[in-house]
Amino acid sequence: MRRRFFVEPFSGDRAVLQGEAAHHLGRVLRAQTGQLYELSDGERVRLGRVENVGRDRVEFALLEELAASPPSVEVTLLLAVVKYDAFEWAIEKATELGVGTIGAKRPCSQRQQSAPRVGGKLWSRRRSSRGAYACRSSAKW
Repeated sequence: MRRRFFVEPFSGDRAVLQGEAAHHLGRVLRAQTGQLYELSDGERVRLGRVENVGRDRVEFALLEELAASPPSVEVTLLLAVVKYDAFEWAIEKATELGVGTIGAKRPCSQRQQSAPRVGGKLWSRRRSSRGAYACRSSAKW
């Protein structure tokens, strides 16, 4: 599977990658002239061959257009709502990985927690300060 990079709208048979993504491709991944990558302008995906690698700019010659294939598995992710930055990061990464549906659920409060049953018997150890007991919630996913 080839790496995919997002570029500005295609102009003819040329494409340019600039900024941090170009720096990552050129310096970190050490792209070389002639290597092939998938490029997308947000509407189409085309195969691009590296023509020139600069400090913060990579130029591509565009080859054939690649067919977009639907995912073979529909993935649904259910997330507990946590601090905004972490939740936003999780949504971003899930989207990048191709998750089709993302559901959110509020986390359990202390009042909703109860001691779990192990082997049919109520767990006898005391609850830790971290709330180690399983959450029992009436909310439906």
